[in-house]
Amino acid sequence: GVTVDGDFLGIVQQQVENLEDAGINKIILITHLQSINNEIELARQLSGVDAIIAGGGDELLTNDESIALPGVSIFGEYPLMVENADGTETPIVTTPGEYRYVGNLILEFDGRGNLVNVGEESNPILVADVAPDDFLQTTVVDSIIAYGENLENNIIARTEVELDGLRGSIRTMETNQGNLIADAFVWLAEQDFDALGLDANIPLIGFQNGGGIRNDELIPAGSDISAAKKFDMLPFSNQVVILEPISHTQLKTALENSVSNVENVDGRFAQISRLEIVWDTAGMPGVDRIYSAELPDGTVVVDEYNVQTPDEEVYIVTNSFTAGGGDSYATFANTGIAAIIGASYQRALFDYLVNGIGGVITAEDYPAGGEGRIEILEEVATQEPGFALTGMKLFPNPTQYELQFTFELAQMTDVNIRVSDMTGRTVRQLVNQSLSGAQHFRFNLGDLTNGNYFFVVEADGQMKTYQFIKM
Repeated sequence: GVTVDGDFLGIVQQQVENLEDAGINKIILITHLQSINNEIELARQLSGVDAIIAGGGDELLTNDESIALPGVSIFGEYPLMVENADGTETPIVTTPGEYRYVGNLILEFDGRGNLVNVGEESNPILVADVAPDDFLQTTVVDSIIAYGENLENNIIARTEVELDGLRGSIRTMETNQGNLIADAFVWLAEQDFDALGLDANIPLIGFQNGGGIRNDELIPAGSDISAAKKFDMLPFSNQVVILEPISHTQLKTALENSVSNVENVDGRFAQISRLEIVWDTAGMPGVDRIYSAELPDGTVVVDEYNVQTPDEEVYIVTNSFTAGGGDSYATFANTGIAAIIGASYQRALFDYLVNGIGGVITAEDYPAGGEGRIEILEEVATQEPGFALTGMKLFPNPTQYELQFTFELAQMTDVNIRVSDMTGRTVRQLVNQSLSGAQHFRFNLGDLTNGNYFFVVEADGQMKTYQFIKM
């Protein structure tokens, strides 16, 4: 339902006129048009804009060649003066990014709001040449450092299992850290479900986009979880919200979006709670990758790519970014908000760790590799009864660098595991030994070229294959 109005000039000019009608007589336009040439062209056609601050082009404008850093060329004077539609000149300024310069534009206006002069001191300031200010160091920098140390020292939980928050995992597969966060949303929502006036007969599903989880690390088993760590995990100013009920058809659309760009390690991949899905890596992105989806009460939402109960509904509890359509969740953007819980998503995790699970993250509740909420079709299809090796799980899949796999053997068994390409040629020998009990291996596959591979498992004279993608 989104349309894009291409009349950028007309939109800006109308806003300028609205401001002038309201009595505003000094108007500065801030843009992000990716090249200052676009701002120059825009300035020539605008009326009523006194100055333009441009962004996105990374050009250096300066009147002092000595502040040009190595590799940074000078585009023009600071500011550029461009004749506008009024026949007067509009100053345009910009600076390169990465905090190398700070803009410094000095403008003088008369009592009627007319620009009469640009100060001679106008010129960007080279950050590298500025010594730290003692007052700012004491009142700002040192206080921020102290605040961070307080967060580090505030231990809110302990994990008994390794938590996987790696970017390549959290955006491509179920992880136990993702499950923890999605569960936190559901737990928090349920605390006030009745008070919020929501229908208790409608199931509740937790949804956290992988792009909103940012710590990019494996937290070792036995680690303390500090208040600072939850900010590492969830750094944005997102609130926890509950959407108005959506149909199972809409839910499948949202899930299709979740797995539609896994190959590019996209932030839209969702970590979920109160739902189990199986997706097909061979399906068409955005259309038919969701093979099955089932609620905890056994309600089948999707079976063999088809929605089974299209008119039944679920609530989605998620963060405000995703609820607003971020990461291409248009289905959510077109749905109203049933309730704003009033907590940031960091606070949701904090409350769940402290009050929901009593400060201990156990391997029983959050096993390595997840508990089967999100599975790949090939993995499910090949787990046949009678095979000596059971519970095989590959993750992350797709993978960029590392492949992990877990399985279990009831008794001592000869196991041979290798990776083969699409022609059947063995490209990596991984395991060749006698094993028993639960097993967990990890191998670096970074030297393999990108593409589809088969994970070949032989145990007790039987053979199974599992497909995975190297990105």
